Amino acid sequence: MNLKYLLVLLIYILLIPAKNSAQDSISAAQKLSAFVKNINTFNHLYPQEKVYLHFDNTGYFKGDTIWFKCYVTTADENKYTNISKVLYVELLSPEGNVVDSRKLKIENGQCHGEFALKSSGYYYYSGYYEIRAYTKYMMNWGEEGVFSRVFPVYEEPENDGDYSKRIIKKHKRRQTKNFDREKTEKDNKVNATFYPEGGNLVNGITSRVAFKVTDEYGMSIDVTANIRNRYGMVDSIKTVHLGMGSFDYFPSDGNNKVEFLYNKKSYSFNLPKPLPEGYTMLVDNSDKEKLNVTLQRSTGIQPEILGIAVMHGGKVSFFDTLAIDNDSLVLGIPKIKLSAGVNQITLFNQKGEPLCERLFFVDMKQKATIKLLTQDKLYKKFEQIQLDFQTEPGTTFSLSVRDAAGDVAVWNDNILTNMLLSSDLKGFIENPAYYFNNNDSSGQSQKTLDLLLMVQGWRRYEWKEMAKEEKPDMKYLPEEGIILEGSIVPILNPKTKKPYENMLDSVELKLDIYSGDIAYPVPVTLDKEGKFRLLIDDFNKNRQIRLSIVDRNMQESTVLYANKYKILLDRVFVPDPRTYTYTDMYVQVPGIQILPDKVEEERRKLDEIQILPEVMVVDKKKEEPYMVYNVDREKTILRDQGKRYPKDIIDYLSTKRIWVRTKYYNGPVGGYVDESDKRGTNIKHFIDEVQIIPRFEKGWSRRIKLPPFRVSLDEVRKIIVYDSDLAYKNMGNKAGGMLFLRSSTKRICTLGLSTYEKDYFVDKQEFEHIRATKLEGYSVSRKSYTGNNPPLPGNIDYRRTLYWNPNATADKEGKTSISFYNNSSCRQITISSEGLTGEGVPVVLDK
Repeated sequence: MNLKYLLVLLIYILLIPAKNSAQDSISAAQKLSAFVKNINTFNHLYPQEKVYLHFDNTGYFKGDTIWFKCYVTTADENKYTNISKVLYVELLSPEGNVVDSRKLKIENGQCHGEFALKSSGYYYYSGYYEIRAYTKYMMNWGEEGVFSRVFPVYEEPENDGDYSKRIIKKHKRRQTKNFDREKTEKDNKVNATFYPEGGNLVNGITSRVAFKVTDEYGMSIDVTANIRNRYGMVDSIKTVHLGMGSFDYFPSDGNNKVEFLYNKKSYSFNLPKPLPEGYTMLVDNSDKEKLNVTLQRSTGIQPEILGIAVMHGGKVSFFDTLAIDNDSLVLGIPKIKLSAGVNQITLFNQKGEPLCERLFFVDMKQKATIKLLTQDKLYKKFEQIQLDFQTEPGTTFSLSVRDAAGDVAVWNDNILTNMLLSSDLKGFIENPAYYFNNNDSSGQSQKTLDLLLMVQGWRRYEWKEMAKEEKPDMKYLPEEGIILEGSIVPILNPKTKKPYENMLDSVELKLDIYSGDIAYPVPVTLDKEGKFRLLIDDFNKNRQIRLSIVDRNMQESTVLYANKYKILLDRVFVPDPRTYTYTDMYVQVPGIQILPDKVEEERRKLDEIQILPEVMVVDKKKEEPYMVYNVDREKTILRDQGKRYPKDIIDYLSTKRIWVRTKYYNGPVGGYVDESDKRGTNIKHFIDEVQIIPRFEKGWSRRIKLPPFRVSLDEVRKIIVYDSDLAYKNMGNKAGGMLFLRSSTKRICTLGLSTYEKDYFVDKQEFEHIRATKLEGYSVSRKSYTGNNPPLPGNIDYRRTLYWNPNATADKEGKTSISFYNNSSCRQITISSEGLTGEGVPVVLDK
């Protein structure tokens, strides 16, 4: 063997490990990049949406109208959505019942509507009401992304125009859920939560730990903390902002407690248990040009090629591979590549498992505002007011002008803070507008924003779910309009306990849509599983429809199909009512902070009091319902799901924990007993030993030949329960409803039973294979009051919202002018204006 051959062989042997190493690196990079590709594919196939609502006011009184403008956007770019065409907006009562709803057509990502807090089949009492908004498509990701806001609704002013009293009455009512939305449990006097940066503490590595401290009501408090450092010394630190702070911590045996000092008392808390080995992440977001990330690993972990990615709105905007060779690595990520808003940085291994995660914020590169060009001044009663605004040309925005004296609550969230921050975080955020302080040259608001993102640790986008190669089965498709979808399902044979034979190959589904008394047939296509989904031409309000299973000749056959197949409709996707926290009912008014249990008669000082002509005060007392049950809505939901519902009123009331006892007369000696005697002669009904005296709406006695409480639930739309002496005085002598008379205390409980009118859509199901119901069309939004007409002589006008325009539009020069008339007492105005440019840039009034 010559020397030349030996040299070649030696070089070949030396190159084999390098070649294998290079191949391993390529293989690792391919594996890591595959996860990123899966995420971007997921976001392309299933882009998420966001919803934001701008309201005309920050709090309301009974009898007011809540006006709102809806902005529906894509989550990754905040641009107006073209995915969903239908938005659901719901008003929930303090106990969690949907008392009013709107189905709105989304056009260019926008729509608007209103809720009137006036009696329309439901009595509005004072309390905390929730408005939530969502698309059906959004429900694929759960209820965390649903827009939600809680408003205080106060009693009507005792004196017209005097909004200084903000009164919420305690209302005794029976709950329909197993929780009380206005009852929040108090925690300990001091509560603390700890959030190691990156996700975990690791033994032997110093990490930064953020913390949040709250009181028994969940409100932030400022404390001093004592932490023992790695050298055995005690470091003393303070909270930085709204109960938040951070400290460096070196995990070691026996060193796992933090002591907080609050109101001269000491409170001790355990820190999270550290991992024996792992990775840590330290993020420095102070540089305007780049994000500096320090990664560390335990010495016992062998170096490997890892991936690091930054994701915003479900879309990866930055990805790289790296190896931590010397136990630590510093990485600089250019911010020019990142999207504005909340971003998520993830360090992950070749199995796609996240090792460290962190949220951080990137400021907007492009900013826009709405500027008021008109000088602020004091106004006279009924004065014509003109306001001029300047913003980005062509921008559509919503605009509310209010009487400043009628402001009853302060709200610190807007479309800018919500779209870029609040919608991507979980829980209550105190004063989100603070973190967008453009006048903060010290950078303090940026530092506290970084703390906020560490302690509000919810992830809208789950890395592991999105990085999987298998794509999920999306339960809800985007609604491109008014959709009717459902399925034909076989019913179990009561004898064999098995479904009846499959006859789907020989049946059709017939759909008739009614316009007045005329039925219009619409073709329906069934797939092999008996499912159907069809797009209906747009229409407003509701229409009666009838679905029936027929044979190939479009003939109904009760013998063949009745009680063998049922028709289910896929339109039950309403989120569950959420439990209120104490912070949901935290009310802040200008100059005063009021907690929920201290909503008292706080009077605001006015610069000038106008003397009004003497007017006659009319007693405004009305009977207040104990509870309102929307029976019609509940029946429809149960039928859509193929579930049975109570057959009569007694059975229905028992589901609400109202127990009706039937007693029978057993002679003068025995009185009324529970057992039947002489076939139930002289039957009476009781609730808690209170005798029930039935009364019927006009016409019932001629039409229904059943005992009053055995009336079929098919005949009932709503049940309104009263429990007051006033209700007895106002309703006791009128025909209608049923009276529960408590003879010992003269207290009564009235059930107001409203039946179906001729023009109301009946939801009945005489046979399982025939379904008559209403198809909900788009809600028709009322035209808002803009104050364009001059007041008539002698008018007295106390409206708090002087002007509301959901669709103010800037011209090609970016200018908008509005004009309206003042009310009869306003001296100063409050303006709220929000919008979104076509490029997805939120705009708010520059104050």
